[in-house]
Amino acid sequence: MKSRASSRPLYQNPNHETLTIGRPTIVVELLEEAPSRWLLEELWESYLFAGERGFRLVVAGASNPVLYAAVRAMGVPVSMERGFRFNKPGCILLDLWSRRNLEPEEAAHATYMIVGGIMGDHPPRGRTYLLSSQVYTACARRNLGPEQLSIDGAVKTAILVAEGYSLGEIEFARGLEIELESPIKGVTASVSLPYAYPKIGGRVLVSQRLLHLLSRGIVYEEEYLA
Repeated sequence: MKSRASSRPLYQNPNHETLTIGRPTIVVELLEEAPSRWLLEELWESYLFAGERGFRLVVAGASNPVLYAAVRAMGVPVSMERGFRFNKPGCILLDLWSRRNLEPEEAAHATYMIVGGIMGDHPPRGRTYLLSSQVYTACARRNLGPEQLSIDGAVKTAILVAEGYSLGEIEFARGLEIELESPIKGVTASVSLPYAYPKIGGRVLVSQRLLHLLSRGIVYEEEYLA
């Protein structure tokens, strides 16, 4: 029998019991160098969600000094070095190309869960897979389902699994449509996000701040910090 957590989960499921074995540290291993507003928003959203759920989140591999300074200025723990220090037995690298799903028991027992800090390619290029041979050689590889997730979507899904949700219990919203603001009356346009976002209790777990940025036409390839 799984034991319930001492703190009340934010999203209640009457048939679900939360694991309390442990709370692995979430590591976002950055594979992007450009300090875009989109990237920073996803890191901030991930950090906030992890903190709300009682998990620690750190960012590794911020090799660009501007990106490092921007992440640090937000108050998110960050290092410029790759996360070799997290490459220990008991760590799990979350990789879309892994053949095995992340299970609640192993997630709750993990010391670290590593998420690839990738802004995404469509279709995916499998860059997280390279981390298993270059940095996280001691880690088990697990997937979060067949869908491509954003950074914060992957962090949120991993945390929910560590709390006791199986991947089959988590719904995903796909292809979110964002209506763009237009200065011309009667002219409308929209953009579709190619990522899936976890959905719990009828609520899509996506950053409202990011949706606001996107509605203003901010695209991460074009919006870099000075």
